[in-house]
Amino acid sequence: MIEKNSKGRVGMRMGFGISSLKGEELDNYRPYFGYQFGIVHKIKLSKKMQFRYEVIADLRGSKFKVLGDSSYSKISTMYINFPLEFSYTYRKTDKVENEFYAGFQISRILVSRIFKGVDLRPVETNLPLKDFDYGITLGHAWNKKNWGFKIGIYSGIADINDGLNYKSVPGLKRTNKNIGTQSLNIGFVF
Repeated sequence: MIEKNSKGRVGMRMGFGISSLKGEELDNYRPYFGYQFGIVHKIKLSKKMQFRYEVIADLRGSKFKVLGDSSYSKISTMYINFPLEFSYTYRKTDKVENEFYAGFQISRILVSRIFKGVDLRPVETNLPLKDFDYGITLGHAWNKKNWGFKIGIYSGIADINDGLNYKSVPGLKRTNKNIGTQSLNIGFVF
């Protein structure tokens, strides 16, 4: 962590995520590999309880099984995440501190793109997805004196579809049904 005082720590988090869009509107969705980085502030509430909030830039999305040169192959998004989490330290030694965490996350979309076929360039940007996503976070953290390791899941409970219905991109069902997000996140905290 960058700065420490008796009440808390401020630091950086860098890592990656394996994410996917889910829902009734999409077919054949597959995991997408993205990166994350941002700042963390952890506040000690008691000997075993902490509160942590973060501001994290997050590349996420979903890949899709390509069913031809004209079907969509990937939806890529860039979010700013604002997780608010409580953690419980269940084991502490001289070398490492182990904690479980759970919380709530609000995310603001910055950029979204859809790719078609095997082409590496997007065919459309600023997709009709809602500006905000929200969901729950659960995970585990291992903390040493000056660094830590965090692994957790995010499950979006919001429907982010705001009319994703492209006639030019075969494969979308065009039913305007729900689309959600989910991810497994792994990161280092300094």
